Amino acid sequence: MNFFSYLDTQKQEDRQAFIIHYPAGAGKSRFVQRACQTRAGLYALDLLAQFQLHPELRVREFNPERLERYLLGYVYPVGTHTVLVDNGDFLFNTWTRTDKEAFVQWLSYPLRTPSVTDKTLILIVQTDEVFSSVKMQNSRGGSRILALNEFEAL
Repeated sequence: MNFFSYLDTQKQEDRQAFIIHYPAGAGKSRFVQRACQTRAGLYALDLLAQFQLHPELRVREFNPERLERYLLGYVYPVGTHTVLVDNGDFLFNTWTRTDKEAFVQWLSYPLRTPSVTDKTLILIVQTDEVFSSVKMQNSRGGSRILALNEFEAL
């Protein structure tokens, strides 16, 4: 499947957020960089870099609700429509299954476009039992949780 075609289709949805997962060290960050280089209008948010630059962001205090508020506050002024959120696994690995499920529920239903944000959030994560098994579908019945290898190379 072509990533940009999928993204264009997803932008027509009222729930635009989706998840791309794949094992650690498999090229997810290179995919994000290449996507941003290939198409204008994409922005890469490196969560790990943000936490390293801002020590006041304490990992142990970042539950799903706090991350949701942070993401919405961070992406609001970003001038592009699509934000690829990369390198968040250092945070997700500290969460319980319940925390992960709560975050996916936010991505699944309450995070609506344009009522909550006008941005499309793409969460790039390591394959995880919770993130990869939850059922999130768009209005055409297509999955909103995809393995990186489902997309053609960029």
